[in-house]
Amino acid sequence: MSIDRSPPGAGRARTWRIALVAAAGIIAAVVFVAIRPRPTPTPVAALRLALATPDELTVGAGTDFPFGLSLAPDGRRLVFAAAKAGAVQLHLLDLTTGDTQPLRGTDEGVLPFWSPDGRAVGFFAAGKLRVFRFEDGVVSGLADVAAAEGAAWHPNGDILFVQTSGNSLVRRQPDGTIVAFTTLAPGESGHAHPSLLGNGRDLVFFVQSSEPTQQGIWLARYDNPSDRTRLVRSDAHGVTLDDAVLYSSDGALVAQPIDVERRAGRGRPVLLGASVGRSPHHRLFATVGGDVVVFGAPATSLRELRWVDRSGTTVGTVGEPMDAWDVRVAPLDARVAVARVDPQLKTLDIWTYDGTRPLPRRISPAIDADEAPAWSRDATAIAWVSGRRAVTVRGARAELPEQMLRKFDHPVRVSDWSDDSKWIVVS
Repeated sequence: MSIDRSPPGAGRARTWRIALVAAAGIIAAVVFVAIRPRPTPTPVAALRLALATPDELTVGAGTDFPFGLSLAPDGRRLVFAAAKAGAVQLHLLDLTTGDTQPLRGTDEGVLPFWSPDGRAVGFFAAGKLRVFRFEDGVVSGLADVAAAEGAAWHPNGDILFVQTSGNSLVRRQPDGTIVAFTTLAPGESGHAHPSLLGNGRDLVFFVQSSEPTQQGIWLARYDNPSDRTRLVRSDAHGVTLDDAVLYSSDGALVAQPIDVERRAGRGRPVLLGASVGRSPHHRLFATVGGDVVVFGAPATSLRELRWVDRSGTTVGTVGEPMDAWDVRVAPLDARVAVARVDPQLKTLDIWTYDGTRPLPRRISPAIDADEAPAWSRDATAIAWVSGRRAVTVRGARAELPEQMLRKFDHPVRVSDWSDDSKWIVVS
């Protein structure tokens, strides 16, 4: 795919006006971009400022939700999840004054999203889809959810979201009724992160699939979501701005204008940022509001795994520094199973490290996110969860192909094995 890198005013009939603002203090390498399509070429205006959050706040909600920022429709307020003394809560940052305040009643809140009028913020917390209303500070529960996979609030009052990870989108109507919205096609393992176009009649959402021809960002009609087509292949979801979708292309943030009548992109994508991050669960580090885009660079989360003795003294290391999530030590020896991000493919996979081998051994071959490894008690097999809901097992030396034991309709984790290694504990 080609990317338009020519500067505004280089002869295009339709250009993007962009103002870059370097921000510090929210998360590493967050960049603010003011962007709006203009009928005539306009020179780029670059602005720079520093934004700071209170020192006691750690922005993000753990490794699952390292970004979690959401801009208001007017682009002047920002809601984000942050931890204080280990407790996660939503906070509101006024971009015009720099003031930050916690939103009471939003404990454990993640993936916030705004109502179209900017008077309320929806979020996910404690197995519920909830809403915080600024007028009176009241928090209400709207629906049960088993996983947070993003949401979109339509001007008619509908809210699109996913009740169960690895499933299709549902629609919550203003009267509280929840009805099916999209349907998984053969080969698709989940829909997530809906985002409405400015016309309110179309939307994009992310389709997860092990098939390269299916995974990516899809365009659908709101009144007939079965009428859909894939816009771009992508390993992370997209966000919309008017009639364009912003997404990651080879690690860069680009904007692709959409011709909704042709159900396809219009022209070449426009480069907005040289580097944008995403999580292993396909969440793009970007949010849009008004004429502002906020995006974050890829998170630097390399960890050095160390062996320590009872006094805390380091006596050895495990492999090179890596983006490690789950770490399990074999019960009978010093082998280690790690869920780590592949630096090339950006997928979450299970690997084992053995002091007798110079290189690690990859256990899980699937493209889906693989996590929560657990050794059998005799250390001959490893079980894990693929795609957040499929319990899978394979021999610890990877001699034979993996075997999927059961696929659940909700997210699960492998906790342990029975003493005789015949049963697997799933939570």
